[in-house]
Amino acid sequence: MEISINELKDKYSNDVHLTLLENKIIHGSKLIPLGKDYSFYSHLRGCLNQFDLTYNENDLIHLDDNNIYFVIEHCFVGHFHHEMNELVFLIQFYINELKNNRINNKNIKVISNHRIYNSDFMQLIKSCFNDSDFIYTDNNKYYKGDFLYYDYWIFEKPLIENHTFINNNYFSIIENLKNVAYQKYKGHPFYDKLWISRRNLDITTYWHKRFNTSITNNSKIADFIKLNNGFFEIFFPTNDLLYQIYLMMNVKIVFAEIGTSCNNMFFMNKGIWISDSNACNNDKNNTLVKNVASINNILLKVYPTIIDTESIYYNNNYNQFNQPYKFENDDKFIEWFSLNNNDSAAAQAVDDGFIAGVGENKNNI
Repeated sequence: MEISINELKDKYSNDVHLTLLENKIIHGSKLIPLGKDYSFYSHLRGCLNQFDLTYNENDLIHLDDNNIYFVIEHCFVGHFHHEMNELVFLIQFYINELKNNRINNKNIKVISNHRIYNSDFMQLIKSCFNDSDFIYTDNNKYYKGDFLYYDYWIFEKPLIENHTFINNNYFSIIENLKNVAYQKYKGHPFYDKLWISRRNLDITTYWHKRFNTSITNNSKIADFIKLNNGFFEIFFPTNDLLYQIYLMMNVKIVFAEIGTSCNNMFFMNKGIWISDSNACNNDKNNTLVKNVASINNILLKVYPTIIDTESIYYNNNYNQFNQPYKFENDDKFIEWFSLNNNDSAAAQAVDDGFIAGVGENKNNI
């Protein structure tokens, strides 16, 4: 079927940015165009202008003129957050909207690279879709053809009501992953309450200092969460992502510090997600958590934090996004937590199919 880029933009309320570059040359390692005259929406835009126009003609591969190549590349291969929010979105958009269709009377194929192909995450999700339309580039080669770039950053702004693009029914890849996880681990024990903890990480050596120091420094909070409220403390990632998915499919209530762990909401079957807010960059990261919760019909409850300027790891000259933070009052957090993690609230969330931000929780973020 013939489709147009403008039709796709209209369908998704202009939240999806698509850029078609025709008869251009891209580098095989980063899949970005050569030269310094490009400015377009893409999660790769931070990589632009890394390569000049100098190349050996023997290293140039001319792609099929009858095809447009949808670019599947993302930042930080091997990082769960980027794989969930970029790679899954890219592949799913191709499956749902581009596969078996045509633009400008041309077939639509996929161009990616071996760095992504060889990643553990890609090898896992490859069982959930057919990649026969994919070609994988050589890092040392250049490619000439027509390239379609896609951008959808779910944390840039709140999702609009009745959003046309983002909902949990959209993601066949994730549903297939859940089915694979269930078949592998069905019958194994799981937990109604999980605390996705970061206490196994060492703030002194970790690459960023975005730790909730109320939790790392006050054992009273950890004891309260585990002993008084029955949360099982677990450290992600597990040795097998499918086991991690299996646990998330069955959990009713999750407590997690804000960060990469929020992407595990994609695997939940409704329920409650309790988190702290990110005092370092409230708008961007709290919007991300709220959007992921909304996509997956999760009731989101968030407790505010402040930057911990008294921490020895606070550095005013450092990236503000990665500063240590804390609860302003630990005892008030404990009181609030005890009211927001009960089984009756979780059961109600499951029965009613709550969406984050609805009802009494709409002002939590």
